[in-house]
Amino acid sequence: GMVLAMQQTDEAYKKHTDTIRNVAVTEALNYSGLVTDADPLWLLYYRREFGSLTGGTDTDPLAGLSPEVGDYLRNKGLLEWYSEERAELKERLEAARTTTLDRGSRILAYHRLLGEHRKLLAAWEAKKNYAAKFILLAQSRDRLNSDNPDLPEFSGGRSDIQIAEDILKRSR
Repeated sequence: GMVLAMQQTDEAYKKHTDTIRNVAVTEALNYSGLVTDADPLWLLYYRREFGSLTGGTDTDPLAGLSPEVGDYLRNKGLLEWYSEERAELKERLEAARTTTLDRGSRILAYHRLLGEHRKLLAAWEAKKNYAAKFILLAQSRDRLNSDNPDLPEFSGGRSDIQIAEDILKRSR
């Protein structure tokens, strides 16, 4: 009887310690920054959304722009601003991925960083578009201020009254 009671108690302790061990392992994985690459939400969504930040190849932020726009962005410090903001976001993302946090806090950090990343990309696109428009306006201004602006030529010699009479004749 006593041996049987000891065996049952021993089995109960083993089950209890196995349960505690399993919970501890689950919690450790839930908080650890070492296994964030295996997180399903990271794999299915955030890895793709942050692809331009986490990818090994840095894409040229001036790709597809004319040399004039690229020079303007460089000279005005906008390229440097964008590069610094992007580097800061990348650093914060890496910190969120490697720091020991619970999974919910990590996902909320991803969500906040993704919002900031999208805002940064939208601001950069707007700055590129504004730079291109500004350069076009400056070129137009310079052309108008030059000695021979390419203004449309009007057929001279006719007065306003003659032009009005021609219009009236055509409208009858």
